[in-house]
Amino acid sequence: MPADQEIEIETPSTSEVDAAPIESADAVETSAESPEPKTYTSWQDALKDADPEELLKLDAIAGRIGQVADKRARELAAQQKLADDTRRQAEADRAEETRLRNLRSENPVAYGTEMERRDASTDAIREEARRQSAMGADITGELEKYVAANYTKEVYEALANKSYSGTYAQGVTAYIDELNKAERASLRAQWEKDELPALRKKILTELNGGEAPIDASAGGSRAGKNYNSNLEASSALMAGEITIAEYTRQHRAKGWR
Repeated sequence: MPADQEIEIETPSTSEVDAAPIESADAVETSAESPEPKTYTSWQDALKDADPEELLKLDAIAGRIGQVADKRARELAAQQKLADDTRRQAEADRAEETRLRNLRSENPVAYGTEMERRDASTDAIREEARRQSAMGADITGELEKYVAANYTKEVYEALANKSYSGTYAQGVTAYIDELNKAERASLRAQWEKDELPALRKKILTELNGGEAPIDASAGGSRAGKNYNSNLEASSALMAGEITIAEYTRQHRAKGWR
């Protein structure tokens, strides 16, 4: 190489060195060690890994947990009350048995009187139950006779197997009330079927000056009857004097607007 030849060596400038991204050792290590996101096959599995504190921040989950907790607390309270009542009743029964044993030993006469009183009370309760049952059967029988004599068969048969809440008297009252409503509806439907068409015809006849209205199903109108205005023809249509077909024909022929 000649001694007088110059050699150029390019070096990066300071700005280029500063702009170059430098990846820290921690970043490289974190990137290399980041685990893959865990996947779950069911929401139950996902809940196992979830943070309870974070779940309770969700209103829907917190509210549902609160409802379940309240329900469970009520169930536990009811179970505890039943257990306490059962225990108290058992204690009262044992105390009564002890009292009766002592009474039998100490005073047999008083014990016999006590047992006779109890037997009489039990018999009285049974007799009252039989009396109430017989009275209910008598009332039910009389009620069935009354209903059959005063209501339409279709109406009371439709309500035959229906039950009502409350006392016996409240049930009878509700039953009669429903019978009355059903009977009125049945009578109205029958009247509309049998009487209403004749009544409508009679009213239209009177409105027409004694002449029976035409039968709309016949498809015609009174011969030679013409109307000078749309109002007259509309009134005749409403009164049943002409059919829709006749009204339409005159409306088109006379150019009414």
